[in-house]
Amino acid sequence: MKRNRWNILWGVLLVVGGALLLLAALDVFVAGPVWSVLFGAAGMAFVYAFVASRENWWAAIPAGALLGLMALIA
Repeated sequence: MKRNRWNILWGVLLVVGGALLLLAALDVFVAGPVWSVLFGAAGMAFVYAFVASRENWWAAIPAGALLGLMALIA
């Protein structure tokens, strides 16, 4: 059976995100800066996709939303 690497990546990301939410709910660490960095990194990935090829105009929408969330949390 051939496994799709993207499925594994999404599964790991969901588990790590859930663990971060759990640790934040238990007041183990301050989650604001962590989420700000994660949203900023994801937003910059969409900005790169938009700048690399103007055919990816749709990437400007999630880039703006994610960078806005980053600014709001920061």
